[in-house]
Amino acid sequence: VAGDSAGAHLALGVALEARDRGGPALALQLLIYPVADVDFETASYREHAVSPTLTRADMIEYWDHYLPGGVAADDARAVPLRARLHGLPPAYVVVAGLDPLHDEGVALAARLRESDVPATLVDDPGLVHGFLRMAPYVARARAVQHAMGRWVGEALRAVGPQ
Repeated sequence: VAGDSAGAHLALGVALEARDRGGPALALQLLIYPVADVDFETASYREHAVSPTLTRADMIEYWDHYLPGGVAADDARAVPLRARLHGLPPAYVVVAGLDPLHDEGVALAARLRESDVPATLVDDPGLVHGFLRMAPYVARARAVQHAMGRWVGEALRAVGPQ
């Protein structure tokens, strides 16, 4: 499963459901600048509150639309960093250094590792949220995109045909 931003949040939710329901078996997770927490006071949220592609105010509004009544303290499905992460497939987590979501992506990779889930973290300090859309024009975005493709190919070859 794979996704970027809110799509990474959904991909992680699919991985959690697949684990909890006993299938389908997933080979990997590709989580690109994931939405994983509802903490708007992290260092990256403060430092990049007004970034070119995503702002702190945007994220507060998106969460208000997603969960209009707020987030319950034990709502692991809505807030993946609150979930039990053991038993998930290997993950490749990509974060952008100039992104309000940076710190939650780093925290997610750390929590996956603490949960015995193999997790590779790619942390590019010079990219912004949504950089994948820039790959045709920005060499660094293209390089990260190609690295993601290589990792997915290697991970799928390691699993082999099912």
